[in-house]
Amino acid sequence: MKSLVRRLAFSMLPLCVVLIHGASCAQSRTDQATQALSRPFPAEAETAKKELLAAGDTAVGVIEDEFRSKTQISHVRWAFLVDVLLSLESRRAYAVVYDLLSDSRPFVRGNIVQQLGRKKVYCAVPRLIRMLSDDTEFAQEVSTDPYRSKSILVSDAALVALHSIMGVATDGRESAPPPKSEFEKWWESNKNRFSCP
Repeated sequence: MKSLVRRLAFSMLPLCVVLIHGASCAQSRTDQATQALSRPFPAEAETAKKELLAAGDTAVGVIEDEFRSKTQISHVRWAFLVDVLLSLESRRAYAVVYDLLSDSRPFVRGNIVQQLGRKKVYCAVPRLIRMLSDDTEFAQEVSTDPYRSKSILVSDAALVALHSIMGVATDGRESAPPPKSEFEKWWESNKNRFSCP
């Protein structure tokens, strides 16, 4: 009996070593992501992005903690962090981004919608369709000669994002947007082409 217990103990030893090593690897990735976020921004943004991407899914939790713990994040830094999350292209990263679409700050919602369109995140289409009803201003478009300013709504950004994802060219002139049902029909016809969670 004692020899059986001894053999079992020794046979489990490599598993413990692997578990301990795996934990230290995860910790070092967390440290790497935390250090990347502490780099001077925007001066070392490219280096920080490379390090965050190298940390993989571990970086998602560190970025999410930054979103929750810091109430004063500049618009440029928000855009940077969302870009990193979308560049990770992981289920966990997309979940954080999609969750931020219900953030109370219009800039956050509008920026995410724009980036989803730029990166052509097909699986975001149903969420973008819902954002068509968000008529909150998140930015101003200003021209100087002659001076004009125009409000940009989250719904405007959602419309542009949907057109980008669907490959619909727009001429830039203001016209009535297509009804929501057109986007819903497109999604129903195409959703099986994408492996969405």
